[in-house]
Amino acid sequence: MATKYSDILQLQDFLPVYDIMDENPKVWQSFIPTNQFCDLLNQSITAITSKEPSKRKSIWVRGTFGTGKSHASAVVKHLLCDDFDNISSYIETIPDEALKARVKNLRQSGRKYFAVTLKGVEKAYDIPRFTLSLQRETQRALKSSYPDFIVPSDYLSARDWILNHRDIFEANVLGHDEELDSTVATTEDVLGRLEVYDTGMYLMVERAIRENIGSVFEHQGISDWLVEVEKEIENRGIADGLIIFWDEFTSVMDTLKSDRINLLQNIAEKSQNNNVFLFLISHRIEIQSSDNKDKDITRMSDRYIHIPYQMDEVSTYLIMRHSFTIPNATANTEYKSLRAELEPKLKDTLDFVTDSNPEQKQHISRLLPMHPYTAYLCSTISNFIGSSNRSVIKFMHDEESGFAAFIENETNYGTGTLLTADALWDFFYTEFDEDVASTTFTSLYKSFESVVAAQGDDYLRVFKTILLLNALSPKFKQDLAKLEPNDKVFQFIFAGDRAEKKVIDILNWLDDKKIVVRNVFDQFKIIGSSYNQTEMNDKRKKVETDYKNAAEILAYDISSSDQIKALFKVGETVRREILTNFFSCEETEALIRSRLTKFTQGKPNYLHVAIFFAIKESDRDNMNTILKNFSSEFENLVIVLPDETLSQQNYNRFVDSLAHSIVAESHFNKTEAKDYEKAAHQFIVKWIAALLNNTYTCYFNNAAYNEGTVAQIPDLLNFKLSVKVYKHGFESVKEFGKKGVKDNFFVDKNCPKIIQQILEAQQASQIVSYGGNPEPIRYIFEDNGNTLLTPSGELSEYAKNSDIWITNVCCLMDKCMEDARKKYHDRFNLGEVLAPFVSEPYGFFTSFANCAALSFAIRKHKADLFVPGVSQPISDDKLSDMLVDIFKLWTKDGDANSSNKFLLRFGSPEETQLKELIIDLFDLAKVPGINVKEIKSLDNAKWAVQEFCKIKSMQPLWTLLHVPNISHELKDAINDLIYIFEQENPSVDKIKAVYKKLKLDNVPLNIILTDMNNYQIGFRAFVNSIEEAPIRPEWWDEMLDTINTLQSEIAFRQETTVRQKIVAFYIKKTAPQSSANPVPSVVVNTTASTTQNNISKISEAKNKIKSINMPNMFWQKLALDLLDEHPELADYFANLNI
Repeated sequence: MATKYSDILQLQDFLPVYDIMDENPKVWQSFIPTNQFCDLLNQSITAITSKEPSKRKSIWVRGTFGTGKSHASAVVKHLLCDDFDNISSYIETIPDEALKARVKNLRQSGRKYFAVTLKGVEKAYDIPRFTLSLQRETQRALKSSYPDFIVPSDYLSARDWILNHRDIFEANVLGHDEELDSTVATTEDVLGRLEVYDTGMYLMVERAIRENIGSVFEHQGISDWLVEVEKEIENRGIADGLIIFWDEFTSVMDTLKSDRINLLQNIAEKSQNNNVFLFLISHRIEIQSSDNKDKDITRMSDRYIHIPYQMDEVSTYLIMRHSFTIPNATANTEYKSLRAELEPKLKDTLDFVTDSNPEQKQHISRLLPMHPYTAYLCSTISNFIGSSNRSVIKFMHDEESGFAAFIENETNYGTGTLLTADALWDFFYTEFDEDVASTTFTSLYKSFESVVAAQGDDYLRVFKTILLLNALSPKFKQDLAKLEPNDKVFQFIFAGDRAEKKVIDILNWLDDKKIVVRNVFDQFKIIGSSYNQTEMNDKRKKVETDYKNAAEILAYDISSSDQIKALFKVGETVRREILTNFFSCEETEALIRSRLTKFTQGKPNYLHVAIFFAIKESDRDNMNTILKNFSSEFENLVIVLPDETLSQQNYNRFVDSLAHSIVAESHFNKTEAKDYEKAAHQFIVKWIAALLNNTYTCYFNNAAYNEGTVAQIPDLLNFKLSVKVYKHGFESVKEFGKKGVKDNFFVDKNCPKIIQQILEAQQASQIVSYGGNPEPIRYIFEDNGNTLLTPSGELSEYAKNSDIWITNVCCLMDKCMEDARKKYHDRFNLGEVLAPFVSEPYGFFTSFANCAALSFAIRKHKADLFVPGVSQPISDDKLSDMLVDIFKLWTKDGDANSSNKFLLRFGSPEETQLKELIIDLFDLAKVPGINVKEIKSLDNAKWAVQEFCKIKSMQPLWTLLHVPNISHELKDAINDLIYIFEQENPSVDKIKAVYKKLKLDNVPLNIILTDMNNYQIGFRAFVNSIEEAPIRPEWWDEMLDTINTLQSEIAFRQETTVRQKIVAFYIKKTAPQSSANPVPSVVVNTTASTTQNNISKISEAKNKIKSINMPNMFWQKLALDLLDEHPELADYFANLNI
């Protein structure tokens, strides 16, 4: 004997969501062909087979969750695309005889279509992914059925390019791209993933090739591609057309932008003259769209035939009944007995909810023990409420509060308990709780649930049903009498149930206790707050005072405010730093002017955007003329006036919700307070969602712009307005005005590296690419295909005579330096000198593009920039660090004028003049390996003279002091030169004095300095002057070898050191040697041997360094200096193999 309903009823296996991408071959045939389905099939056949172009359209099916539209669409797919033998039996189940005949005639005539299926967003967040998704699924579908059918595509084009250019790919791309290298190890890995249509791999490869080599792939429009594929399908006799079934298209709609909307529109337009069709399936219908459907989507949808897929009553009853079976004859007997007992009690209810329709009464009766009123509400609710987690089908299988839970509960069987409408309140509670319009009902439930439940379960069931009808009634436009919360309806709802006889008593109790009160029409309408109206009005006034304008209301919901600000994130949506401020149309003109004046001061390198929000349309409209005038008054200010307003109605509801929350909190009703607070936030969230997808007017320098939606404002800023403000900013580069340039080129990314790279660059090729990628940095140094640089990395003549960005940047840099030389006689702040770069029309901030341009412009001046107290130009490292910090301050504060970190001085004219004089005195242009163009400082000249001593004179300068009969004036001059060369940072005054003296004696000094014999004469005179070490002629060469064991370079050998070496040599040569005693055993002096070996190794290393062909002599100097400081590196240099 049965103890619970589940003993006589058995739930069928539940298919939670029909997956069009993963179908069981037989499951699609379980679909019940309802009237709604027949209409869908009929319209679909007309759309794809009609010979009239106006009727040939792609198809868009829309409905709420759980209506069965995905399953129904899958059946359409099979009926149109499967072999006839596989569908013939199902065709016989179609109840519409005319439609059945139509399907048979269509398919038996040989007509058949090829199906491609997609589901969800498919990561189609942009045109490339959108296109690739369609290509991938089309190719997969064709390859699955026809392995030899190869369709040309972007994937295979990439594969073929790599196969044909494998050497280039492996030499320049693979191993040179961090993202690609972290994903694959070999070319075979790449090819393998492209052959299986891996979208991520294609995009990665395409980017890596583009960044390391350049753009090599060409792309065909997806609509034309689909047409070509379809024609090939027809040519091969595979099918008569191509239908792309795209389920869960709602998620695509959520991410759609104009580019993809146009693409979908283009594909749909192809349907008129080609056998290519889209079959879109989405979960959203117009009346549910709380954010005013995007106008672009509406425009696109005009190209489709729209088929709303709703659950009519009979269809709903059939599907619900299909959820369970009666397992055996015994159960069937008991079930019939149950129906026979209940149906007489339910006759009036059945007549009421079905309007005495016999067919409906028959089907609804078969759902017992589900109450007929519950079944009726299910049939209606399915078209208005539902989500992926809450649908009528899921209600049948829900084990917590649905039909499945009810039939498993032993207390329900044999007690006269039916599945009444209160179960729907429980099941859909989450939907109600998230619905702003239902806040009153959910809060009332939370407040009184425990009080009512204490009276008994039936009291709670009736209470829930009252709340359910109140929550549903605003959503229905017909059959309102069946949702009126009056005694008659509640008696119908509980007819035949254990609560039937006490339902009126329960209603009276709820009324007496003021939990839910009857109105003058004897209805339990819940229309507002139960709090004292005087208290409520006081709080409303308080809220109205606190939130009197639109900007203040927006500030209440931080997430919505942040959503607006997110539109202006540099590198993500915009390419220039943006300063935003929110204003209200309710504010006075004088107050707005005052605020705008303050807002537009400071940070001249930021584009200033003022956004005006409004509560009422009248306030917004009144502000139009004022804002246009402001756009003339405030130059270069971007003023945005969205078309979407909060509306007075929503403002009132916001105030009511917030006031209600405050009052509830004061009465310690925390749950209710939170619910109404949540409702207040929801009004703002929905307002901003609608605002972002609605249009706007932008005023800028007395001109009006209306382009797209608020969400698309970044494009207006990036590609139109910014360049008008910053005519000499990066925006003036033509290529940067294209959307294809990566936005991360305009952010603070790799800035220190590019500054360092350009400062150190010796030739153009080291400037015009970064990380092996010529784009987009090359756009800075190209114009209409013309290079703007000479091979050595200077501006070309073409560039100097052109009005282009990099030329303008260099001209401004030249002017900044020229003005600084006139203004500053000692040290200066580089940030202050470069301040004009921050202001219009340049507007520099920290970005890859700006850093590259500024570092290039300052290259020609870096030899003139000295750190105070140092007699050589600032190093590339230090100048790079300084520029990085200046950019940081420009971006943070709008200037870098006050920092002492950026102090520099210009090299004095005398330093430059002395450098030039030294070049002439030593005739350095004739010294092998010395490029006088590279001698840009006094320190460089010192190094060049060292090379002179090593290569030409073979002796230090001081040897000239020992030349016989040399004048005192020349001796003084040579001593001054030696002083300058020995001092690391000689004072400017000393430099001036030395230059003045050398200039007077330059001719005789040049003669003695450039006659190499003088050095040998002077050296011999020096050696002969050492009285304590008279050197015999036959010792001379040996003595020179000994001197050459000194580790220091020739030019740096001190006179005293050389003298000591000669004396030591003499002592060794003249030491007495005795041979009278027997020769002792040989004892090796390992220390001396090691030292001698080290000296030899160091000498060998130096010779190796000198023999290497380095970029210039300063690299040699660096290597030799390093060896002097670290002799232990001798082995490394000696064995260097270059």
